[in-house]
Amino acid sequence: MTPANQACTRFTYPRRMEGRVYLGSLLYGRNANHSAISVIKSVSKDTNVTHRQCDHCRFVQLLCRPIYSTGRSCRIRLVTTTEMSLLLGFGVISLSWSHGEMWIWWTSVVLLFAATHAVKCPQMCDCQQPSDQQLTVDCRRRKINESILAQELDQQLSDDELKEHLTSLQISNTPLTQIPISVCHLTNLTSLNLNSNRLTRLPDNCFTLMRHLQWLSASENTVTQIQDGLFDGVNTLRGLTLDKNQITNIGLCVFSNLSDLTNLKLISLEYNKLQSLEPWPYIRGLYGSPDSKVSIHLYGNLISNFTNNMDYRPNCSSVSYAKVFLSSNNIRHISDILVGWNQTPSRLSCSFRIFGAHPSFEIDVRSSRNYACDCQDFFIHAFLRRLVHYDILDGLRCNTPSRLGNKLVAYVELNEFECEVSDHCPSSCRCVYRPENATLHVYCSATNLSSLPLELPPLPKSYVKYKLDFSNNKLLRHLESRPYTL
Repeated sequence: MTPANQACTRFTYPRRMEGRVYLGSLLYGRNANHSAISVIKSVSKDTNVTHRQCDHCRFVQLLCRPIYSTGRSCRIRLVTTTEMSLLLGFGVISLSWSHGEMWIWWTSVVLLFAATHAVKCPQMCDCQQPSDQQLTVDCRRRKINESILAQELDQQLSDDELKEHLTSLQISNTPLTQIPISVCHLTNLTSLNLNSNRLTRLPDNCFTLMRHLQWLSASENTVTQIQDGLFDGVNTLRGLTLDKNQITNIGLCVFSNLSDLTNLKLISLEYNKLQSLEPWPYIRGLYGSPDSKVSIHLYGNLISNFTNNMDYRPNCSSVSYAKVFLSSNNIRHISDILVGWNQTPSRLSCSFRIFGAHPSFEIDVRSSRNYACDCQDFFIHAFLRRLVHYDILDGLRCNTPSRLGNKLVAYVELNEFECEVSDHCPSSCRCVYRPENATLHVYCSATNLSSLPLELPPLPKSYVKYKLDFSNNKLLRHLESRPYTL
């Protein structure tokens, strides 16, 4: 035996094992038929076996790196000095053996113990475990009974040794509609990937147990909501990806609680069914910085309304550093965001810095499906065009009116941003507000008027003037006094 203080000696025996591995082949390297003793029957193909002896720690260790192609596995097994004494006492091994023979014997013995501690991969699924910290279960969308699969996963993931070491788990392409309870008990996970299943809901009291979780992804499922309490106390999470689900509702407290998700720098909810948006992206940006903005991806939803049911009111003592991607939604006006989130002009100049050459809070509305090139965003366009950079308009095209359809907003002249006014507009007339000229045009030409209209649309601003056209009305012989003519 080697001295107690000698460093560990390591030997690696790469061997292709299919079906059975016999003791004779391990001992002598001869044909397997030389021995009838079956040592192990559950080692996967292409398994590399590493055998290590440490005299000072008095155990022999076998590390198995299975490919899991057959749905089986082998695990680490420690052979203690007590077990070694039993083997010596029964004459299974002899101290007179050479050093090399002793190593080979120990390899065989430990393989035997490893076989008795196998963790089975779910049937009809493929498992890969490149290390004791990583596990991938892929069922490749095969027809599998969900309840049976859940039971098999619970059995697999309930192994004490697996739970202790596992930090990265991926379960994909399964018929699971719920996350197995055993997943929630993997408290050492730092990465959890649940993409491409059929999950309809993320469970309560699950992620709150994972105090080391940094990355969570559950894209390509059918989750319909993100409920309050889902991430209470979870402050290690750095990235959350829930793309391509059916999410229509986000609880008011999920992303607005300042004591939760303090390290979250990526939220991706692309291609869901969201129709409205609360100001939680601004709140998340409070944990960003000029060099590390919080990135929020909401591309491809149905967002058209911006609400503030949480009654959030930012103050000038805090600045939000975030970039919100709202492309390919149903946004009609950029001003809808400001009005819906109750942003006043004073807040725009301090906390809600959405405009400028280097805005702290960036909003990307490119490729919006319903953007209206009317007067409502005129003042935003006029302000942005005074700047050298106004990337917020890059790629944005007009959806309406038809005369500007598909035209890049950046190339629309300011005097072309106008609004049709219907309130109190005289019958058969056309009323148009043009903020660039500060005028409200009333076109009543050739409308068979016999007298001046009694009233006109109210002026939108105090400095706006009427511009009246009553030409080509043969029946109009007298210009009566009206309030708008004074």
